[in-house]
Amino acid sequence: MTGRASSGVRAILFDKDGTLFSFDATWTAYCERMFDQLTGQDEALSNELAEICGYDRREGTFVPGSVIVAGSTEEVLRLWAGKLGEGGLGKVRRAQEAAVRALPLVPVAGARVALENLHRNGIFLGVATNDTEASARNQLAHAGLSELFGFVAGSDSGYGAKPGPGMAEGFGRASGISPAETAMVGDSVHDMEFACNAGLAERLAVLSGPAEREELERFATAVLPDISHLPRHHGLAEDV
Repeated sequence: MTGRASSGVRAILFDKDGTLFSFDATWTAYCERMFDQLTGQDEALSNELAEICGYDRREGTFVPGSVIVAGSTEEVLRLWAGKLGEGGLGKVRRAQEAAVRALPLVPVAGARVALENLHRNGIFLGVATNDTEASARNQLAHAGLSELFGFVAGSDSGYGAKPGPGMAEGFGRASGISPAETAMVGDSVHDMEFACNAGLAERLAVLSGPAEREELERFATAVLPDISHLPRHHGLAEDV
């Protein structure tokens, strides 16, 4: 049985990186592990791979809107493979398998308390990420959050990648809840475009990822500091 927040929302779909988990902590480690495996610690080539995906190695940050922020994992892998010559795609796929297993898990502060609150109040929760489904499920399991989510989809799950509406449509079928009663929570303009393309009732942006408030405000219904503010936003009693 699903519940309903005072806002009328009965289901919430979440982006993963920058929304549920710290974007920088996860993907700086991922990129550096990939570069080590792909380049044999060739700094010049590592810097090229960083530049084409939108990763600033010097600052340890990511360019808002770049392919590693807004694109799919497959897009990033193919860009890197193009720099490696013959057999590059096979090489990056093998490196990807090892790198994903070693990803650090740093949930956004207050994430568990907020998610448990929403779940306890009968809100149906899901994840829609442009990462792979296996990676998403692995991270949720290791963080002890899997049981809170009734739907998990990645760019390889058969629904297409964001900002296309496929994952939201799959979420609607899984939950039995209409777009008019569904919110999307994400940290990027792509997430807001995704919610708009799917006709979701609320486009909630969070500032826990690379994007700036001014960028997100143009597309979001509301901008929150992070997902710990969701219960209050939806009129639910907050855990003390």
